[in-house]
Amino acid sequence: MIEIDSAVVDIALNPGLFSYLAQCTPGARILIGDGRVALREIAPASVDVMIIDAFTSDAIPVHLLTREAFEEYFDRLAADGVLLVHISNRIVDLEPVIGKIASELGVSARIARAGQPPEAHLYHSSVWVLLARSQQRIDALSLTLPWQALEISDAGAVWSDDYTNMLPYLMWRPGSRE
Repeated sequence: MIEIDSAVVDIALNPGLFSYLAQCTPGARILIGDGRVALREIAPASVDVMIIDAFTSDAIPVHLLTREAFEEYFDRLAADGVLLVHISNRIVDLEPVIGKIASELGVSARIARAGQPPEAHLYHSSVWVLLARSQQRIDALSLTLPWQALEISDAGAVWSDDYTNMLPYLMWRPGSRE
């Protein structure tokens, strides 16, 4: 696990507050620091499942959503590894951002939306993108959510470490994708 804030780790490890880490992942290795920097401490091709969950805030760490970042993620994934990215956000539609990166990297990607329908106002849903080197790998997983094709839009350029532009992806009305 990688967490940028050591206070979050302290809270998560406090048995008086949370029991999840102690019960589900006792002895888990937790790296503290920026995700991309800390990721470099993990051996290439050594991770079976990677979950990125850093985008629900109004302040999106865009350096985790660039082509180069995804190259680093896939470098750390085993050959049949999968990447899950939680992209729920009230302000920025991240589906086309990841769709462009997936297309450029030649990886397969699917999206699932769990929770209330997008038409509902003031809703809390969860949007996940699943990526793998092949569609066969995704098909081999026992998935319970309805996974659909990921949108690949012509709007905007692929985000890179040298270029990002959120304007094409801003949702001007809560819950809208316009």
